[in-house]
Amino acid sequence: MNFFNLHTHNLNCDHGIISLFPEQLNEITEGKKYSMGIHPWHVNEKQIDNELEIIESLAKQGKILAIGECGLDKIKGIEMEKQISVLKHQIEISDKYNLPLILHCVKAFDELIQLKKESKSTQRFIIHGFKGGRTQTRQLEKQGFYFSFGKALMDNNAKVSESLKSIDKRHFFLETDVSEIPIEKVYRKAAEILGVSIEILVNLIERNRMAVFVTGY
Repeated sequence: MNFFNLHTHNLNCDHGIISLFPEQLNEITEGKKYSMGIHPWHVNEKQIDNELEIIESLAKQGKILAIGECGLDKIKGIEMEKQISVLKHQIEISDKYNLPLILHCVKAFDELIQLKKESKSTQRFIIHGFKGGRTQTRQLEKQGFYFSFGKALMDNNAKVSESLKSIDKRHFFLETDVSEIPIEKVYRKAAEILGVSIEILVNLIERNRMAVFVTGY
């Protein structure tokens, strides 16, 4: 079975999307799948233009499947106004090249929802490493967001487990992010929470992958 990993920083991942930052441009190799974005923790005003050019060049060449990870963070990173500006540019690239966004968001969901509305983007916004409860989940679902679950499921986070059970099953993925936990274990935990077989879950996420990543995989 192929366990699709929506978001990982493991450069050796064979069936998933490896998340890179612009300074990792030289890590790209044939036969693997990548996303690239400017993380809100790493925004450097002197480098933004060059980094956006790198991302857009890769998008134009079809060398990345998504923009990200990018996003907003009220706990860590440059001031929110500048984070929003950088994210706006990345949303524009995602729309121009028809690529989904893989998003990091910490305590800035209101700003992210507003930005999505204002941009009128037609792309899929995927919140990676989602840890929100059902109220937040419903709020985001109404705005068309997708969700990716990872380590929080393995930590037996009841709030996150309830969110997983409540969402539209066409709008979620699983991931490992920076964790060394094998993606297979995340799948088995999710299958246990959902009360389905591992085969059903693999097929469900494969269907979601094909719907969201319409080109290049």
